[in-house]
Amino acid sequence: MKYFLTFLFCVVQISCTAQEKFGPINGVNDESQILEIINVSSAYINPPMAGRNIASAYMSIQNLSNNKVNLISITSPVSQTIEIHNHIHDGKIMRMRKLNNLNIMAGETVELAQGGLHLMLFEANLSNHLNGIPLLLNFENLPSIEVTAILKKETIN
Repeated sequence: MKYFLTFLFCVVQISCTAQEKFGPINGVNDESQILEIINVSSAYINPPMAGRNIASAYMSIQNLSNNKVNLISITSPVSQTIEIHNHIHDGKIMRMRKLNNLNIMAGETVELAQGGLHLMLFEANLSNHLNGIPLLLNFENLPSIEVTAILKKETIN
């Protein structure tokens, strides 16, 4: 029994210290307050290639707080599914990988840009949103932020 309790104590300690927790940032419970923590700028969307329905989105996300934040999902009325992706170099080949979330360290600005981190909008229908596309950025333990991404007018060939 003594060994079992020691083992159980060790398992609890490991599970508590191994998981990185994202606690709520003190007093943040609505969108006006989150704008003091997260600054999103330069959001734009490249339209799908001719005959395709997958678009890509880019922006800068700045964490103005002293705590790490975690972007866990993005939604929009223009897309069935939006995923966070990253390009990685595998030898001489550049590959795209889906990320489950995006950690943004305290004081850090993360650039979602071509050739690096970006958003993929699947089954995108941008035709009714030519003057701006709403994107809802959902954070762990923070309120969501709605941003408007401009649509690049030129098509990708």
